[in-house]
Amino acid sequence: MSAHSIGRPETDTDPGPYGDVRDVLAALPHHRGGEYWRTDMFPVKHAYLAEHAPDARSVFEFGALVGYFLVTALDACPGIERVAWVDSELHTPGSNLLCEANVRAALADRLGVRLNAWSTSVLSYLAASHWRKRYDVVQVDGEHSLHACLVDLSLALAMRPKLILVDDTDAIAEVREAVELFAGYVGLEPEYHATVNGFAVLRP
Repeated sequence: MSAHSIGRPETDTDPGPYGDVRDVLAALPHHRGGEYWRTDMFPVKHAYLAEHAPDARSVFEFGALVGYFLVTALDACPGIERVAWVDSELHTPGSNLLCEANVRAALADRLGVRLNAWSTSVLSYLAASHWRKRYDVVQVDGEHSLHACLVDLSLALAMRPKLILVDDTDAIAEVREAVELFAGYVGLEPEYHATVNGFAVLRP
């Protein structure tokens, strides 16, 4: 089955039900940024994480918006005990509170999961030195300029993850360029996966 065949709706407004993680996303209390969550990107990532990181205990995201990826990871990897993210709120003011509410809604039946969010800039995040913590799964989906993506990738690698996912590698040329440059510099081979906007995986 190709990536594009995993439940991709005919239109962005397809109401479901889908029979996959999009039903979980549909039930979240907050939605922002359009209807892209209804496309194939989260079912494909869910399947990838369930296969390649089933024992993940922690997840971090650069640019979480309202937490769609974090919720997807929680559903795919039921052993996750620590969830964290950083978001500048440049895209959606107030998104960190919405993200927290969505993640807490997804965790309604799971006790003891720790949440951490930073709502200002990556520099404030760096100052707190939290990047020295280890996370099993890290997604880079922050500012999509070449420079910003390279910074996020460097910070992601410092977290010593098992997997780094990078969103929008088909949709945004600078993101793809950043992945290629970074992967070449650190000696990793990127894997590219087809979705409506594409994503890459690096395995440190």
